[in-house]
Amino acid sequence: MAKIKDKDIKELLQDHLEYACKKTGISIDAYKVSAMLKIRRYDSMKSGYYVTVQNFKNLTKAKETGDKNIRYYFRVIHFKNRSEPLFEISKWIPSYGNVENYKTIFRSDEPKRYKGTFIKRLITTLEFFNLKM
Repeated sequence: MAKIKDKDIKELLQDHLEYACKKTGISIDAYKVSAMLKIRRYDSMKSGYYVTVQNFKNLTKAKETGDKNIRYYFRVIHFKNRSEPLFEISKWIPSYGNVENYKTIFRSDEPKRYKGTFIKRLITTLEFFNLKM
């Protein structure tokens, strides 16, 4: 197997995002793949990228209006000691406090614990939030 490079991880998430947006008919312009530069979620993490999908526009108002506002982080993470990237999804509710109060709701390395796939969850979230906004 070829060695995974940082740009491969970014392209993988970008490809998933483009596919999900095309599948749902939603413009990709509202979403940006960003590097996890300062965030080292795991000790053996080499690199990672994420895209946020949320159902609010103003963070200050979202913190004030209760638990109906949600931000999901869709991540692809590369580890030093793994040959496959980790797909991970976290959920954060602004009214519950700072962003460190997130909950991991999907990890690709625990398939028996979670139902669905990363891409299916991304598509569903985009569709659901697009209907609500």
